[in-house]
Amino acid sequence: MLTEKTSIHTFSCRRILTAVLLLLVNFSATTQADTTLILSYWTDATPPFAWSKNGQLTAGLIKDIGDELARQGGYKVAYREVPVKRIEAQLAEGSIHVDCITNPIWKEKPELLSWSPVLFQGADRFLVQKGSEHEITSLDDLRGKVIGTYNGYVYHPSIMEMFSTKAALAEQVQGIDKGVRLVSLGRLDALIDFDILLLYQIRQGQPNDNLTLASFHADDYDLQCAYSPHSPVATEEIDDRLNAMIKTGFISKALDKYR
Repeated sequence: MLTEKTSIHTFSCRRILTAVLLLLVNFSATTQADTTLILSYWTDATPPFAWSKNGQLTAGLIKDIGDELARQGGYKVAYREVPVKRIEAQLAEGSIHVDCITNPIWKEKPELLSWSPVLFQGADRFLVQKGSEHEITSLDDLRGKVIGTYNGYVYHPSIMEMFSTKAALAEQVQGIDKGVRLVSLGRLDALIDFDILLLYQIRQGQPNDNLTLASFHADDYDLQCAYSPHSPVATEEIDDRLNAMIKTGFISKALDKYR
């Protein structure tokens, strides 16, 4: 049988427990609001992956993903431009926390990083002049051709082997705009890059609407995010947020926006 003293004691305990829970909830919310997740975008990133102005990321798929992570998690997000060759080192040391639109095969020590679920599939394709799209239908068709590439980028091992033996000639270009222009002028036989970036260039009609994609895929791969071991947000939490984006169609809708 409960006495009046027991009832008062029980009530007091409940009030204390409620107060503690409220403090924990408020502390958690405050901590999240004070957390800043730093995402990278590589120096040569171009639309629709990234639009930047005066050193600030202003739009693009990387920003779409980062902004949605922040909205779901209730924390701040910042974007840092990093040369491709420096991204892995900065992830390892914690200068940046998340690097999206990447793959473990492009990292020297992928096992030192955590990896997200697959966001979407991508491919390396060849941008060529219209009328020559069927001239590259296999790896062997690259022999003797001059292919535009980017400094620090890693391509399919078979293609890298052809470059190293000079069976195909790799000509480094300073960015996609320069590469597109050189293909259009006939000074490069092809430019190799992400399919979504090349398709975006074609749909913009640049520079004079005489370009298309070769039928041959240089490589097909999954695109993911890599996480720093020093991320202020737990790997499992970022995974949950990204999985939610995939399941709700956020990623596919973002991609459709740029196609």
